[in-house]
Amino acid sequence: MSYLCNKKKENMPLQSTELELTENVAKIKAGLISPYVSVQGSTLGGILRSSIMICISLDAKDKWQSGILENSRYARFSVHSDNKLAKFSGSASKFRKCTIKSVEDVIERINKYIKENEG
Repeated sequence: MSYLCNKKKENMPLQSTELELTENVAKIKAGLISPYVSVQGSTLGGILRSSIMICISLDAKDKWQSGILENSRYARFSVHSDNKLAKFSGSASKFRKCTIKSVEDVIERINKYIKENEG
């Protein structure tokens, strides 16, 4: 637990326990306004290196050609323990990697991206 004691408050990961990770995943899923949203937590590197993986589609699932996500206007995002939000895949427009401060910040930035790309 020395990791938690040596880090400054503003550099703390969004989640440092399994419960916080689960709560953050639920908050993000509930807060995103898109026809399709999938949010999952990953603890492959341990809880202190956990990530949140987010997938959205700007099209409803029944509009996807052949029922395949990649045939829609979609984007995949990751939130890593260093509090960086990045888009790593997708057919919708570009998204600049950014530092986030809270779960609400993640929701706000992705909803802004969704709003800019709807149409």
